[in-house]
Amino acid sequence: MNLAFLLAVMLAAVDRPVIDLSGGRIQPLPLAIAKPLGSQETGTAIEAVLAQDFERSGLFRLLDPASFLAPPDEGMTGIDYSKWVTVGAQALIKASCDASPDVNCEMRLYDVARGQELLHGTYTAPRPALRLAAHRFGDDVVRFFTREPGVFQTRIAWVRESETGKQVMVSDWDGFGVQPLTGASINLLPSWSPDGRMIAFTSFREGGGAHLYTVDVASRQVRSLIGLGDFSTGASYSPDGSRLLFSASQNDNTDVYVAQADGSGARRITEARGIDISASWSPDGKRVAFVSERAGTPQIYTMAADGSDVRRITFQGNYNQEPA
Repeated sequence: MNLAFLLAVMLAAVDRPVIDLSGGRIQPLPLAIAKPLGSQETGTAIEAVLAQDFERSGLFRLLDPASFLAPPDEGMTGIDYSKWVTVGAQALIKASCDASPDVNCEMRLYDVARGQELLHGTYTAPRPALRLAAHRFGDDVVRFFTREPGVFQTRIAWVRESETGKQVMVSDWDGFGVQPLTGASINLLPSWSPDGRMIAFTSFREGGGAHLYTVDVASRQVRSLIGLGDFSTGASYSPDGSRLLFSASQNDNTDVYVAQADGSGARRITEARGIDISASWSPDGKRVAFVSERAGTPQIYTMAADGSDVRRITFQGNYNQEPA
């Protein structure tokens, strides 16, 4: 990105359209993505990624390119906004791309009603990582309209079942760039560290019961984290990344524990008989939600992070689980 991007943001910030995320219902913004100029192969790929990102976000209503009245070779400037107003666009994206040797795309966002440029940036990426250039611009567009960070550059962790067991995998948010992180065995319940560098997971990799491990996402190096009791499972990082919640079974009782992020200093924070599992942090790290069968059926409870002030919060239904 370049200086023009920053200047455009500052100039447009005074009177910009906003997508309000605070209510219970979002009105998608009508968005037109013009056919990119320059390299058609690169431009077509960038256009497809942008369209997919924006459509999946639920924040935008993409207009059908077949309805566009502006000529396909309309430039990045000198835009006839009346033609875009006629087809119902409130926002317009234009791009000009080349790929020699890396992908290099100039991308702009316009407010159609005001005839105003809102964002202007140049986005580069190695050719194999072309999608990242589109994701970066997409995130900038989302941040501009919502004042919240976009998710198009994020990744997800998940479990794939195969003939050799279950592996923890990671991929881009849209399912591309799939990478395995663990080998054979049964590996379950991946949980990201807040900085995105580590994943804690439950594994049977050393035989016997299930215990907790971490894997470095960049190096794929796996190390043992917690092997407490008959089994340890369900790790959840605190919002600041300094602590872990998990459940462990000792003396025929399963309780919630808290430990340092490196696995040291494990301490039990539930005391009731029965199974206490699925612990999850509140956003500020001060409270914990968890599932307990202490009342006879699985119900959701909360407590302070030190185990005090336990409160039951579900009273309907006989099986409530997975607080988040």
